[in-house]
Amino acid sequence: MQMRKGFVKMPSSLEVDVVDITDHCGNVIFVQPVSLTEIFDHQEKFPVVAEILDTAEVHHLVKNDTYSALQKGQKIIICRKIVSKKVLATGNKGKTTKFFYIDDSYRGKFRQRPREFASIFDLWTKALEGTKLKVVVTQDCDSSDENIPSLCIGDHLQVLHHTKTVLTTPKGPQDTDVLVCKKITDDDDDDDDDDDEDAPEEVMLPTYMQGRFVEELKDTKKYNLSSLIQKLQLPCDVKVVTKDISMSNDPLVSFPSVRLEEIVEESALLVSLYDTDSECFELPIKYLNISLVLLEETVSLPDGLTISTKVEELTECFYYSLRKDLPSLQLPPPRPPKRLAKTEEKIQRNKPVETEKKVPSNLKVPYFYVDW
Repeated sequence: MQMRKGFVKMPSSLEVDVVDITDHCGNVIFVQPVSLTEIFDHQEKFPVVAEILDTAEVHHLVKNDTYSALQKGQKIIICRKIVSKKVLATGNKGKTTKFFYIDDSYRGKFRQRPREFASIFDLWTKALEGTKLKVVVTQDCDSSDENIPSLCIGDHLQVLHHTKTVLTTPKGPQDTDVLVCKKITDDDDDDDDDDDEDAPEEVMLPTYMQGRFVEELKDTKKYNLSSLIQKLQLPCDVKVVTKDISMSNDPLVSFPSVRLEEIVEESALLVSLYDTDSECFELPIKYLNISLVLLEETVSLPDGLTISTKVEELTECFYYSLRKDLPSLQLPPPRPPKRLAKTEEKIQRNKPVETEKKVPSNLKVPYFYVDW
């Protein structure tokens, strides 16, 4: 309509007379609402001033007040369109788990934390990626197979490589994925000058073997986010040791462990409120449904733009919807071989018991023997 902004929805049952007056309305200007996607795809000139026509629904995305000002009638400045690059992270403190987006402009410092592995299979997947690992056994791993060594708490292992070998199973010899590790002691060095007699023992561990391990780390350096991603392969566990001083409250510092899970790239618009144009934040066009109208106002951006959304706390629902959309490269864990005793017991238990069926007397059929 000419006299109001936004779309006007009329029910189909409304009885009205429609007259074409196009030729008489040459000077009438109608407001054209646009979406964030339309601005991202078709708008070429930035910055532009826009007014919000519909209140944005953002409670399902983030828990902070980043988007609380995006109300109907609020004027914003759209600075430019960008491809946002953020790190999806999880913070753990006791039984509390929180989810975050960490922007690449975050200036806090990280220190690598030792990773924990719940099975040989987890170590095997890292060996497939070419990761060099040294781990300590934190749970006894008893083996009933004479071809598979047992592991004790405190044993030190260095992952060498992965291979296949033939192991005897109840079904006969089978090719099995194994992890070749070097079993070392505290007195062993990594020097190659040691005699062969004193060389550490090499063991082959099948991927289905259970146990718990923790990584040995000697790296105590501090890294920023970009250098940490270049050095380590995600996911990785870190600790924020220096907060971002540009933030009044850095939520990542309070967590003893933060897991950097994956890099997420998404199309977004970099915007700022009309009254506070020095602070800007990102509007992801995929998850926000906002109707805007572009205004014919000319603005210039200040020299030093600061991003106020360096760390965003995500809702649990939004986090798992993100995980569902992201590609997963995790391999399914291998099935352990069945034990022979348990297999025979299961067969005997499932074998039907043959019982003699009694036939009622009134249904018995007489049989005769005829001698020819």
